[in-house]
Amino acid sequence: MSAKTNLIKIGWDIGGAHIKYCVESRESDVIWYDIIDFDFWRDYAKLSDLIISICKEYYKEGSSLVNYFTMSAEMCDCFDNRRAGVKYILNQIHKIKYSSYIFSKHGLIKFDSKHKIPQDTVGSYNWYASALYVSKFIDDAILIDFGSTTCDFSIIKNGKIQNRRTSDIDGMFTKELLYTGCSRTPIYAHINEIMFRNKIYRLSLRAFLLCRIST
Repeated sequence: MSAKTNLIKIGWDIGGAHIKYCVESRESDVIWYDIIDFDFWRDYAKLSDLIISICKEYYKEGSSLVNYFTMSAEMCDCFDNRRAGVKYILNQIHKIKYSSYIFSKHGLIKFDSKHKIPQDTVGSYNWYASALYVSKFIDDAILIDFGSTTCDFSIIKNGKIQNRRTSDIDGMFTKELLYTGCSRTPIYAHINEIMFRNKIYRLSLRAFLLCRIST
């Protein structure tokens, strides 16, 4: 690659309710970042088209564009299981035809025919990417990532990540993952009753969800 080639890097987090991306220059200067509302369980077939449209927006002739992906959308209930979800997302990424890397517990893996992607180490490891980044600058910390659906606790000691979890189910057992978020957790998961007009009412444990899956 020529030193004069313009390099564009796009980092992606493919979530079940949002897709987040950040565009950087070769010098790691942030060009743009955004959070896209994306109901993955309903619109999953549109994933590759969305990624391609954003790549085309920043790719210029004579430049080079590289994508870096983390994911957690594989847990959506439009898939039979998480392994099927990871496989589907990887297939969608394969369609974009731009150079891509997948983040795993063992680091970034180039997504091409020469490298096998270990599916058990790429699904829902976005929390690990954040912890790994922070560990490069802070030796001892408890990193709390409070998202729309979950809350992740990452333990960093002597610059090393100490978490015992190897999956979401492990994280729930070790209490390193709390399935409570700031916008997608129903209020009755937090409290049993509320005060309304000077009276205490118990909450109705009921929710309605309209979900349409295209085949």
